[in-house]
Amino acid sequence: MTKRRVAPRLIAPKVSTPDRLDVSLRTREPTPQEEKPSEPPLLRRNRAQVKAACISCRRGKAKCDGQRSSCQRCVEKGFACVYDIEPDLSRLASLQRKQNALQTEVNQLHGVIEYIRTCPDMDASETFRQIRASMEPLDIAKSLSTASAFEA
Repeated sequence: MTKRRVAPRLIAPKVSTPDRLDVSLRTREPTPQEEKPSEPPLLRRNRAQVKAACISCRRGKAKCDGQRSSCQRCVEKGFACVYDIEPDLSRLASLQRKQNALQTEVNQLHGVIEYIRTCPDMDASETFRQIRASMEPLDIAKSLSTASAFEA
């Protein structure tokens, strides 16, 4: 490999002072990092980007091909190939969807609490009885919202 000679770079001119007038320019030799090799750069192959990897590939920090029902790595290794998001959704979109569902659930539970705070004691005790009877709080919230729709 032959080294290619790089033209020297210019450094700022020397400062002129009244007692010394020097307007010459100094030059310096390029450092080895500045010299460019004469070889062509290596080309990187673009890999196909997968919307979401399966759980075992993510855990192993391996490249997943994203094939449903089983990716190639899981088939080769004999792993159970499980995806925790729906097909055709990116990981971020799936997390946003889950976050929206949780926010809706929180709002419904706040509605149950607000209902208990503001309703008459008999209605509140009935709601407590339903909660203690292992009825799902979200089912109670839905029944309260449908009951309030009929009362209005």
